[in-house]
Amino acid sequence: MNLLRTVGVAAMVSVAFPGCKQRPQRGTEAIRGAAIYMEKCAVCHGQDGLSPLPSCPPLRDSEWLAGRNEPLIAIVLDGLRGPLVVKGNTYNGLMPAWRDVLSDEEIASVLNFLRLQWSTSDKLISASETAELRKKTKMRQTFWTDSELREAWNAAETESVDSALKPGK
Repeated sequence: MNLLRTVGVAAMVSVAFPGCKQRPQRGTEAIRGAAIYMEKCAVCHGQDGLSPLPSCPPLRDSEWLAGRNEPLIAIVLDGLRGPLVVKGNTYNGLMPAWRDVLSDEEIASVLNFLRLQWSTSDKLISASETAELRKKTKMRQTFWTDSELREAWNAAETESVDSALKPGK
């Protein structure tokens, strides 16, 4: 990416996301993730992460963003269908799967952007972590549900993630 383009994207991020936290040491990650977010996600989740749609949950300050990495990656890979509970409210939308559209690096970048901007968590997600979960869930052919995600990763606390993620669950 040339310098002019980088500066242009950085300017777009600062204008498009006026309430964002600034963390300069992770600027490149935020710029890359913000560009993906604006193109693929903002139409439903809003430029400010507060979602203009009643069926789509807000991302800003979501407990999902502050939680474990795996459910976030799984949602982006295979999509999600409601009902989903976020901040005590129930949403009945449908999020598309991005498995065949976004690379592991792009998924990690957009999720890191979300975390850096709208979450109390600063745990970064790596492309290799995304690739590992992509491989483990490659046979999945349905959208995730709130209950499946909670079951899979609560189970992962005490047993193998592999058994919790069996295809067809």
